[in-house]
Amino acid sequence: MKIKIDDRFILVQSLHSNGYDLIEKAVRTNKKTEEKYEAEVTLCYDMSLERAIETIISERLKKKQETVELSEFLDNYKSEKEELLSKIKI
Repeated sequence: MKIKIDDRFILVQSLHSNGYDLIEKAVRTNKKTEEKYEAEVTLCYDMSLERAIETIISERLKKKQETVELSEFLDNYKSEKEELLSKIKI
């Protein structure tokens, strides 16, 4: 089973365990033709759902290339986590 988290991340249920593989959709560039294409890259294998959520949050925050104070980082982390968890509330 595939679980779409957002436009960037997908969780795929592992075939032989209770874990999930974390897939990221990324835009790549062909070195020879400079043509851009979309690819699915496996970031992690066989993760628990909780660990997958933490990894998604970390990957989202990595995209922000800035220097911030610890308090601002923690605010950003909390905000990202709340946003992601709001999508999966049961």
